[in-house]
Amino acid sequence: MKTFIYFIFLILTICVPLTGYTQIDSAEYEETILSYNVPESPGFTVLGVNPNKVVSGINAKPLVINVLGQLVFNDKLTPGFAMDFSPSIFGMSFNNRNDYRKDDFKRILFNSSISVAAIKDKKDTNSTKFGLGFRITLLDETDLLMNEEACEIIQNSLVEYPSQDETKEDDTQELPALKKAYKDARSILLSKTRHSLSVGYGVEGIIKNSIINKDSIIANSHSIWVGGQSTFKDFRLLYTYQARFGTKLTPENLLGMAIKTNKYGMNAGCELLYNFKAQKFEGALSSEIRIVNNLSAVIGLSIVSEKNIDEYITKLNLVSNIRYNIGN
Repeated sequence: MKTFIYFIFLILTICVPLTGYTQIDSAEYEETILSYNVPESPGFTVLGVNPNKVVSGINAKPLVINVLGQLVFNDKLTPGFAMDFSPSIFGMSFNNRNDYRKDDFKRILFNSSISVAAIKDKKDTNSTKFGLGFRITLLDETDLLMNEEACEIIQNSLVEYPSQDETKEDDTQELPALKKAYKDARSILLSKTRHSLSVGYGVEGIIKNSIINKDSIIANSHSIWVGGQSTFKDFRLLYTYQARFGTKLTPENLLGMAIKTNKYGMNAGCELLYNFKAQKFEGALSSEIRIVNNLSAVIGLSIVSEKNIDEYITKLNLVSNIRYNIGN
């Protein structure tokens, strides 16, 4: 257990100082965000321990830390940890909005997520299971900077202001028309149905005796998934396909849908999936409640299929996740 804690501490020590990342027009960037929902961790998705198995298709957040507590009824509590980060934390930035919109490769990289996750192995408590994953967002209509109409409203609001050459470098201006333009652009997009799509890949394995060296790290399986999301006025419809495979593993396929809402100060939802390998339906109820600022708690109660000798049995699974979203 001590090694597991040291592993978590090492990751935090290396990566948390990187949170001094550069945003697009940082003074205004928060106004460009339409979706504050935090996507499920790719690392936890690979390990199959996310509170929600139906993953969304929205853009990554700069840095998110997840502390997991998974309890299968009549079984032991399994602790876990995941850290997800976007390449934006390394100082990636854009010269202007046109640069952001035209450079497809850089924009997709900026909105991608890389994840490292670890949980204790229930069968071998001296070992640690790990998950490495990444998610790429191919489409995100919640991205205000990619909408022609929204950008035109914002650009028109700048006409009345002098150019940078006509102002002193130390001259700080309030731009009320620009702030109003952002709000108007957001209102237009929020009134429309918006779609998002992402794809992901990850590898799951085990660190024998929780000692990191080339002989103790064993990769067990690989996963690929597609996650989509359609955002309506008061709720979101999510859908996913996931495949897990390995040399010593019969391929496992999951297909599912979920409905979520952000009403009443919490992000609540339900999901239904079909496990083709077990030939059983699985489902979950979950809720994310904000504690303070960027800290929230996610609680999920799910029905999962688990192989017992030659047959699959249904178990009730309670997952709690403390999530700290450092950034937006």
